[in-house]
Amino acid sequence: MAMRNAFMNNNMVFKYGVNITGSKVPNLCFADDTCVLANSWNDLSLMVDKFIRACQPMGMELNMNKCKILMSKELSIQYEKDKYIPLNLAKMQVSNEEEYLGKIVSITEKRCFLKQVRNRAWKAFYSIRKFLNISLRARKLLFVIRIRSSMCYAAQSWTTTQAERNNLISVERSIIRRLKLIPEDKWLIKEEENTFKKLSNEDMYKEIGICNLNRHLAKLKIKFIYKKVDENGIVQRCLCWYPHGTKKRIGRPRDSYFDCFKKI
Repeated sequence: MAMRNAFMNNNMVFKYGVNITGSKVPNLCFADDTCVLANSWNDLSLMVDKFIRACQPMGMELNMNKCKILMSKELSIQYEKDKYIPLNLAKMQVSNEEEYLGKIVSITEKRCFLKQVRNRAWKAFYSIRKFLNISLRARKLLFVIRIRSSMCYAAQSWTTTQAERNNLISVERSIIRRLKLIPEDKWLIKEEENTFKKLSNEDMYKEIGICNLNRHLAKLKIKFIYKKVDENGIVQRCLCWYPHGTKKRIGRPRDSYFDCFKKI
């Protein structure tokens, strides 16, 4: 509410923010997490200043220990890591990476959030490892509600590449094998004499009776976005937007928010 009052009462929606398909986007909000977007230090300083002032009538204070500044690579070269930058009414820490919506956002590293998601998955597995003597049906249920839900925390906001999704599928494959959700003799399929092939990922999910990870991620997004996107509204513009730059990136481009729906 403080963020909304600060932005609307001061017309910040029209003055500040990042230009996305012709509209100014000053902030992104998801649950209790907020990200302020600015093109310059002056804009950022004024936006944080107005936000702090908007919190005061409500008896709230901005916790500066949890506020970090992420900037473009070109700008980050000018500042050392963990250096504090003074703004009008506050002093914020500069960071190369930060966790936002269950995903590490990094200026310097690629696919850094994969390590975090893998750690969550294996941590969930080791927490239920002592229950491996329960029935197969119960183990499948544990996989869905404990391991997959831990992996896909806040996945409604993810944009991923096919390589990243394949990496996560390989993690699920390893955990499924350790949970013994599929008999050992079915992991290798005999084709000819002394010739075997591995069970494909698609057949693996069919054998267990659950949807594959790509489809599951798409379903999470559909449930989240259903009835929340107005036609030609700012939310839809942001979700369909592709980042543009002067230099062509190496490798397969990252999917937009809606690209995963085309593949299910």
